[in-house]
Amino acid sequence: MATIPKLGLTSNPASLATIGVRQGTATYTNYLVDTQFGMVGTAQALDDAKAFGAMLSYMSYGELQRTGDTGELKGTFGASDVVLEGAMAKYVLRSLAVGIGVKVVYSRIDEYASDAYMMDLGLRVRTPMEGLSLGASLSNVGFV
Repeated sequence: MATIPKLGLTSNPASLATIGVRQGTATYTNYLVDTQFGMVGTAQALDDAKAFGAMLSYMSYGELQRTGDTGELKGTFGASDVVLEGAMAKYVLRSLAVGIGVKVVYSRIDEYASDAYMMDLGLRVRTPMEGLSLGASLSNVGFV
């Protein structure tokens, strides 16, 4: 079964190695209290052993109430995050895939903003049991 790019990029980049054909995914969700999430991603097998994926996601936390020290309302402000991710995966043995991903994150809350740069590492092993693979990942290693 093929793995959609969103899952491969956000949980374990090594899982991208399992895709056989070009795939894409997109989503948009309105949550409670003006919170919104959107994402678009794609993955492409480069050959029988390698694949590449990329994803852009956005989260808006809506309009938030600003309060003073004693709880009085002092207007509103906004907050949001944008993440750009890219990942590569490769089978290094017939049953062992490795993957590496990089992320650039931009976060904003009110007039404050920050960016972060992170890396994800992953392994995926096909077991002798049909349909069962085991994986491990190290996510969000980086700096702000």
